Amino acid sequence: AFERGYAQAYLYYQKHGDLNVPARYVTEDGFALGRWITNCRQQKTAGGGILTPERVRRLEEIGMVWKPFSLRWEQNYLVAARYYAEKGNLEVPPEYVDGEGMALGRWVAKQRALYAGTAQGAALSPEQIARLEKIGMRWESSADRQWVKNYGAARQYYLQHGNLKLPAAYKTPDGIALGKWVRRQQYALANPQKSNCRLTPE
Repeated sequence: AFERGYAQAYLYYQKHGDLNVPARYVTEDGFALGRWITNCRQQKTAGGGILTPERVRRLEEIGMVWKPFSLRWEQNYLVAARYYAEKGNLEVPPEYVDGEGMALGRWVAKQRALYAGTAQGAALSPEQIARLEKIGMRWESSADRQWVKNYGAARQYYLQHGNLKLPAAYKTPDGIALGKWVRRQQYALANPQKSNCRLTPE
């Protein structure tokens, strides 16, 4: 029975390049391959030698993913990595959808929510966290990330001009209203009880 299922899985792998088989998938000759793949995953989880190490190895050689969530995560991660390569960051607008229809904005927001423990679902593993940080993921709130972005612009201006004495209407070449932002920081420092901008000692 295993060899019959493996043969069908091998044919599927040759055609599709993976074993991401829909749960209800049935081959042309009537074999319920989706159910067979699900059974294999359950047998591996149950242990007890039902699925031998040799069979595990053979299935992994043809693309078996034991936890489907992992495959979806990897697919989304690749889209995020492409976005980072193009933009240099992961500041993805919430409504952003890539050219293939993947809702990257929602996915990135969910990763931040999982990291913060405010979303339902499996927690991110240390490896996933490290990989996301490698492609520019920042875990702070959107307000904190915006502050850091504006600070970077202010620092660049300071390095070029030696001061932050810039007109209130000044905008950077990429559209940051730096003049207004600097004045807002000054007001927040002088009027901490009146400003909704909170400056930490750092």
